[in-house]
Amino acid sequence: MKRRLRAHILAMSLALALTACGRGPDTSEKVINMAFTTAWGSFNPYYSSSTTMYELSLYDKIFDKLVFTDLAGAEILPRAADRWESAGDGTEAVFYLNQNASWSDGQKVTAHDWVFTARLLADPASAFSTRVFTHILTGTNENGVLLDAETFGAEALDDTTLKFTFKERTDPEDFLLHYNRRFLVLPEHILGSVSPADILKSDFWRNPVGSGPCVYVSQMTGSEMVLAPNPHYHLGGGNWDKLVLRVLDSSSRLTVLMSGEIDQIELGSSISPNDKPIAEANGLTVRDGLVRNFFMDVLINENGIPDRRIRQALHYAIDKDAIIEAAAKDVADPAYGYEMLNTEYYDPSLAFPRDIEKAKALLREANYDGRLYTIAFASKRENIAALLTQQWKEAGINVEMVIVDVATMFSGLTSGIYDLGLSGHSATAYSLWFEGEFPANNTNASFIMDPARASYVDRIGHAIDKEEKIALVKEYQKYLAEQTWFIPLYFAGEYWVEPTRVSNIRGSASLMCNDNVWEWYVN
Repeated sequence: MKRRLRAHILAMSLALALTACGRGPDTSEKVINMAFTTAWGSFNPYYSSSTTMYELSLYDKIFDKLVFTDLAGAEILPRAADRWESAGDGTEAVFYLNQNASWSDGQKVTAHDWVFTARLLADPASAFSTRVFTHILTGTNENGVLLDAETFGAEALDDTTLKFTFKERTDPEDFLLHYNRRFLVLPEHILGSVSPADILKSDFWRNPVGSGPCVYVSQMTGSEMVLAPNPHYHLGGGNWDKLVLRVLDSSSRLTVLMSGEIDQIELGSSISPNDKPIAEANGLTVRDGLVRNFFMDVLINENGIPDRRIRQALHYAIDKDAIIEAAAKDVADPAYGYEMLNTEYYDPSLAFPRDIEKAKALLREANYDGRLYTIAFASKRENIAALLTQQWKEAGINVEMVIVDVATMFSGLTSGIYDLGLSGHSATAYSLWFEGEFPANNTNASFIMDPARASYVDRIGHAIDKEEKIALVKEYQKYLAEQTWFIPLYFAGEYWVEPTRVSNIRGSASLMCNDNVWEWYVN
């Protein structure tokens, strides 16, 4: 008995020793399972036939970006760049890069890599399909193609200081909101010897070296990919060992979350209001999303309804709280303009409270003769359109509903077939994100932009001082409200399922195609 006990103890000691040395079975591997509802394509962030948000989210994990954005861009945090500032007369932006940034092969990332990437994108011989932002840099034409290497607006002032020179005054944060998620740095020490014309043929894209938080391990094309932490990532690496990306049908998202098969869904683990009680009954924690960035509005064809008083009457006739109750329940707030509620530009004084009598008075003043207007919308928004037409009827405005696909709706608004359109948009914190989204300036080819509006857009777009920009944006929103070229309805969020096994996930940042995987922690 003693000999058997001693043998058992010896065997256990040997097993523990082997495990400690890394030669035994590892039962402590921490794996995070993440679902993509759309498969990825190439590893090349500048050559994709689709460039979906899912692909951008994959690139984000392997390659690094200048900053990390959250809350639809309302929060901009350091990533490759520790800080940034406007320089010169506002036509320059300087980025001070993290000195500890490294490629996954251990080589240091420098400002020269960022300049190399920008120059490669602008190279006329480049085989990339997108030039992202080089058209706004000096030394390029309107298509972003390099014209003059001497004046090209990307420069490494030293190993950790990057400077961009723009053709026009540009706020660095506007630049980041526009281009950050599409600008990922490439390694000059590997790709610098490859001809731009041959860049797509490089073996680099089979197993890329990046400076992002993850490194590629393996994949089953179109269905599963395994990533591991980049041991050289300057922001850390969480406590997980593997990140497994799996392509799953979007209709199964609640099922896989309840079963524990998936910890997080790319672009956010959102569920519908109808699924909320089911999720909670199965032990999941559900909360309201941190950001309301889905903007719903009524677009107006100015040529079809040229009288501003009638457009304003349409606005005053709407009960936005009733619309929200029918469409978004308790995850939405009334919209008073196009600026999101969590930005400095938000102005609640722009509210159009429902006032049927005022709507009727405006209609009388405009000599509205009962003309029948048309509102076009996608089938999934029929309940909102039906409620709107009912509310307008109460004010004496006749509107006919037409169900079409989204492309037909926009083309019909542009050509003048439809007077109104019910449309949804993904908003960002960029002060002019909505510019060009409503058809006030493109209902026909001969339309000339309203001079006052053009002036606002130009001044806001080139404002560098924050307080000046906030004041201009609020003034511009009041002008748009007076003209009523569109009617803001609401900003909505979603219900999100809190991961049970993984903490520190910024789900709202996922919508900006970046995940803070270096901070994820397996409980």
